[in-house]
Amino acid sequence: MIPINIDDPVVLRRTLEELETRIAILPTPITPVNTLDDAAVIEEIVLKTNEIVEGLNAVIVALNATNTSDKP
Repeated sequence: MIPINIDDPVVLRRTLEELETRIAILPTPITPVNTLDDAAVIEEIVLKTNEIVEGLNAVIVALNATNTSDKP
C-alpha cells in the first residue's frame, strides 16, 4: 500500500524500493503480439500461437515466483 505522505523523501524512497521488489522479471524476452495477415498459412498461425503461449507461460512463471501472498 502506498502511504499518503509521499512528499517525504524517506517515505518515497522506501515506497519505491518496496515497489521495485515486486516487479516481475521474465525469464525469457517477450516479443510484441502483432496480428497475422488474413492470408496466413497454418504454419504461420501455429508459430504465432506458440510464440504467444510461450510469452504467457513466462509471465505466469514470473508472477508465481513473485507471489508473496500469505494465503495457504
